[in-house]
Amino acid sequence: MTKLDVIKENHVFQGLNGEQWQKIAAISEEKTYPAGQVIFREGEQAKALYILEEGKVLLEMRIAPYPERTPVPTATIQVVTQGELFGWSALVAPHVLTSSGITASKCQVILINGEQLLEMMGSDPVMGYEVMTRLAETIAGRLKHSREMLMSERGLSLISQAYSY
Repeated sequence: MTKLDVIKENHVFQGLNGEQWQKIAAISEEKTYPAGQVIFREGEQAKALYILEEGKVLLEMRIAPYPERTPVPTATIQVVTQGELFGWSALVAPHVLTSSGITASKCQVILINGEQLLEMMGSDPVMGYEVMTRLAETIAGRLKHSREMLMSERGLSLISQAYSY
């Protein structure tokens, strides 16, 4: 599968046309990460949007009430699988990552330059509207999943562990 094919098939970019897909592909690069590699850390500046072409990525959040303590416990809040997008903070102010991305296996990832994509969306309002509408759907789905996990036994257990050290 080519980089362009992966972009075209991603939910966030499905409402676009051939020229728009080509422009996004032009500001993208493919990268391979080994298993156990940190792609980005929670709290860092978000510079890229990612589409997972192959492998699995764990999105983890710190759960400690006192983040200055080490080691800081984390919880996996989402497992990103083939074709899914992550790193959406690159398109949403204040552009700070809300989780850490760590590879669970060897991963092939497409990185889309967030700043250039935002500029492109600003100069093409139809494209901007399409991308942001679908991105909002993605974020809403993740929020729902996180809320369900938080209210589950596992989520409550993780929180109690964080407060007990």
